[in-house]
Amino acid sequence: ATASDSRATDAVRAVCEEVGSVSHIIFEMRFNPNIFSPGINFPPSEEAATKLQERLLREAAAFIITHQIPEFLQFCLQSNEAPMDGASLKQALHLRGINLRYLGHVVKAISQSEHKERLRHILRTAIGDIFIRSTRRVFNNFLQGVDVPNLAAAVSHFLGCLLVPHFSASPVGEETKKKSRRR
Repeated sequence: ATASDSRATDAVRAVCEEVGSVSHIIFEMRFNPNIFSPGINFPPSEEAATKLQERLLREAAAFIITHQIPEFLQFCLQSNEAPMDGASLKQALHLRGINLRYLGHVVKAISQSEHKERLRHILRTAIGDIFIRSTRRVFNNFLQGVDVPNLAAAVSHFLGCLLVPHFSASPVGEETKKKSRRR
């Protein structure tokens, strides 16, 4: 090995260590998904590693918001292959390294875009996906406390609350007055 090879190897190792790479030979980033989770405490001996993970995660999120999402919207404007449903939206976002937790940022970016009219279908799809994902989470939490024999009734009740329009009840006398005025 030559001196320049040795310096290059040392440089790669230094950069890998700086960015918290799992390997000292190649860049391999793994983020701790629990780094910002409330209630999870890391041992004091891991404080430096925890701070590094927090910094890297913040930098990655900033990169996604400032570069990847605008690039994704440009792709949607210029391509005939723009996503048309939730599944294709998910696939298109993941291909660009954008996790679905950034859907709110996608909606915000579209809402602030000068091309929001041309991106209306993406906006509707993203909002629908946020709604479905949120509903699924609430629904799963709701079902956790239901016994198996009551499962059908619970599902029916949940869907009724979700899908049936709710009107404000008017007093009994008011309803008959409204009918009599229509005659």
